[in-house]
Amino acid sequence: MAPFPVLIIGCGVAGPVLAVLLKRKGYTPIVFEKVEQLGDVGASLMLMPNGLKVLNLVGVTAEIEKESVPLEGFLDCSSDGEVLGVSEEPKFFKEKYGQHAMGVKRTGLNLKLKDMVINMGIDLREGWELEDIEEKEDAVTAHFKGGRSVTGAFLIGCDGIKAASRGILLKNKGPSEGLPLFSGLTQTAGLSSTPQAMKGKPYMRNFYGEGVHMITYAVSPKVTSWALTLPEETRSEASWGLITAEEMDERKRKLLAHLELWNDTAPAQLIQSAPRMIKFGLFDRDEMRPDQWHTSRCVLVGDAAHPTSPHLGQGANQALEDCYHLSQSLPDLGLEDGHQRIFAELKESLPAIFEAYAKKRQPRTSALVRGARTQGQMRVVTAGPEECKKRNEKVASAWKDTEAVAAKSRPRSPLTTLKSVSDQGSPRQLDLPGSVENALNTVGLVTQGTAINLSPTGELSTPSLPSLPVSDPAAPSHVSITTNAALPTSQIPGDPLRPFQETQTEGLRLIYRPFNEPEVSADVVLLHGLTGGSEKTWLDEQSRVYWPFDLLAKDVPNIRILAFEYDADVTKLLGAISQYNLRSHSEALLSDLAALRDNTNTKSRPIIFIVHSLGGLVVKKALCLSESSFEAHLHQVAHCTKAIAFLGTPHRGSDLASFGLVIANILKAAGKRVNTEILGLLKPGNQVLVDVEDSFGIWLRNKQSFDLTCFYEELELPGIGKVVPKESAKISGYIQMPIHANHRDMARFASSCDSGYMRVLGEVRRWLTHIRTPSIGWILSRKLFESKVTAALRSIAFPEMNSRGDDINDAAAETCDWIFRHQTYKTWLSQHQGLLWIKGNPGSGKSTMVKHVLKSYEHGNLTARTVLLSFFFHGRGSALQRSPLGLYRSILYQILDQLPEMLQKFTKLFEEKEDNIGKYGEDWGWLENELKNIFVSYLSQAAKIN
Repeated sequence: MAPFPVLIIGCGVAGPVLAVLLKRKGYTPIVFEKVEQLGDVGASLMLMPNGLKVLNLVGVTAEIEKESVPLEGFLDCSSDGEVLGVSEEPKFFKEKYGQHAMGVKRTGLNLKLKDMVINMGIDLREGWELEDIEEKEDAVTAHFKGGRSVTGAFLIGCDGIKAASRGILLKNKGPSEGLPLFSGLTQTAGLSSTPQAMKGKPYMRNFYGEGVHMITYAVSPKVTSWALTLPEETRSEASWGLITAEEMDERKRKLLAHLELWNDTAPAQLIQSAPRMIKFGLFDRDEMRPDQWHTSRCVLVGDAAHPTSPHLGQGANQALEDCYHLSQSLPDLGLEDGHQRIFAELKESLPAIFEAYAKKRQPRTSALVRGARTQGQMRVVTAGPEECKKRNEKVASAWKDTEAVAAKSRPRSPLTTLKSVSDQGSPRQLDLPGSVENALNTVGLVTQGTAINLSPTGELSTPSLPSLPVSDPAAPSHVSITTNAALPTSQIPGDPLRPFQETQTEGLRLIYRPFNEPEVSADVVLLHGLTGGSEKTWLDEQSRVYWPFDLLAKDVPNIRILAFEYDADVTKLLGAISQYNLRSHSEALLSDLAALRDNTNTKSRPIIFIVHSLGGLVVKKALCLSESSFEAHLHQVAHCTKAIAFLGTPHRGSDLASFGLVIANILKAAGKRVNTEILGLLKPGNQVLVDVEDSFGIWLRNKQSFDLTCFYEELELPGIGKVVPKESAKISGYIQMPIHANHRDMARFASSCDSGYMRVLGEVRRWLTHIRTPSIGWILSRKLFESKVTAALRSIAFPEMNSRGDDINDAAAETCDWIFRHQTYKTWLSQHQGLLWIKGNPGSGKSTMVKHVLKSYEHGNLTARTVLLSFFFHGRGSALQRSPLGLYRSILYQILDQLPEMLQKFTKLFEEKEDNIGKYGEDWGWLENELKNIFVSYLSQAAKIN
């Protein structure tokens, strides 16, 4: 038993779940609830797959499934009956994410969680209202009303939007934040018998009226939950207090008055038949910084940390995500003999654990809080019919957004595994879809109209709730919120991704396929080394980023990504007798890849291989087999292969003996014993190695045009050193690049800012510019669009756009290089932001210096994700050369030239203006202020994209 218990304040949703998760890890939780007895609280919750996955860890999901009904669709309607958007995407949540989305009665869920806590022997104390918290160096004491106090190792605040724990923590850290702010909106909610028109169609329905919004969804086969939002000046308490019987009739009359002119009668039926209703004000709090989420002994979870209005349906789901991540951050206390030691070490590490948890969760939850706030403001429109019509048009437009179509159609990421601990302490596995740090867009879905692109923060995949588009310019730089919506399933390609399964260890796997197949530029094929399968090789274990899907598919969306699985046993890989030897693996890769490309009519598409360690041997052999094959579809693979990225792959060079030693190091790095049998395979006379290296060398020399980059490790593995030294990792005559990691980690990237990932991404992008060979069908389908692109670009281009920069003389040899050694310049460069002001008298060479710096970037100092933009004002030049308008046009042109996603957006804007106003140059032209706004918007978006 732990020396001190863990004090959990609040027994709503997060408190009980966290108590169970921590008990399974060896802690002794005590749960405190301020009400005397938990009972009827609130109406319902919509649990999305991310929330249900966490509940499944504590064994509650199966009970919920017995009573509730899976969500099958989304439907948005106006009050006059117009369908603004519809989708049956939720039908596929179980298949795609492993869990349905389901509405549940809040009271039923709370009581289930309470019973679970009691049945597990966890101490639950009802009627204990927190008054103060006293922190000491190695413990924390919670003081409750009535003079009661309990001391614990640490305290977790799970007590909701009016959390006492939050107020006390903020007060102890500095100024108190005061009471929550009333949003000006109230909701009335209830549980009613499902109207006949809604039976058999368990959809989430949003009804948009004038000054009113209503949402409905099923919580059981016969019961529908509903909530109606209205603007009210009267402040209502932030509680789930029940309306008394005396208030019922009057409240119903007021609500029904708002629905008198509605075309659909089902909403009115729900209100009229409600046996009870709950009215509550919608309150808000400002988002807290990560450092405000915790102290050295206390930490906040759920609404206590990030209270959110219900407009995104993510409050409870995010609280459950918090529970998962916090519990995962805390160490297992282990068996009895190590229990005390680990607990003692925990005392020192708690502040760092809490800090890491808060930094991981705050960006995601903060974006959702802002999104919910904006959503509520946009849903309830009181400015008259015309404004309501505009609101409805925005809703309908969001459903028709072509970018949403592409995002919606992105496949989910491969199954990854999260560990939980059973009651007995033994590990068990929980399959979750996608890299758990994925934010919303990496699974191709959105939350209530917001698609959130997150840095790796360990989030659970979240599917969509369709609604109004949200725009939040105040979002942090690594969080962008863009317009999106759920889409009809008919627009979603079938079987876009086959997830990895532990029982499927061999063959080709589809990781990502774009929505618009004709626009795919290349097939990118990944091969792992001896460290295990594809997941283990390419997955960063700490952040849970599976970068081929989570990063590459986002940064280069016009590629198909595949991974080849094979048995990487070296005795089989290099053995001459085994039926699963190197040749067999290479033949399997070749035949699988050729068959897929043949079956999908993509056999002429360029191929890029990305391989780690000895996976390079499999690719080399496969290309040689392809080259010598008389079968056209097999021969085509070598012909279409345009580039290879070797990550830590040893190449023989002229010394086969040292080559064998390098492979022996790889085996050690993979945790394999280098026994006599393996050493025999690596001796200089091994014909397997000789044939592969010689044949590939000949094949490479015969290629007319081929891109190849060898990445080598910069860090050593403890006890081994550098597994594949730089000399062994190179192929003479081809590019070499370092990755600042050891041999195992050089193929795992935690974020898009990882320098190794940026280099790999940069090479892939560079190769794509060389090899892009679109099909005739693609060319025909793009012909009209390209003419519009040309017209759009011409509208902002001007003849003298680059002439001033071209006229500036180049710096004389070595005259300007001193700037690269100047401390001010190096400091500015390392900060990756801000301005650098180069001052000087007229004619002192400022322009020459700036041009010299620009050329240094162009000649190799650019990172893979850098967008280089420049404009030289010319005081004696044309009007555009010396004006802000010229600046905007020039910089915009450069952004569009470097970022295809921005070019498509600008072309769409240009096309809309020509459709609505007339021909550019005759009926309209760009205004300075108009281009300024576009310039600022695109520049901001370019910074987020890159």
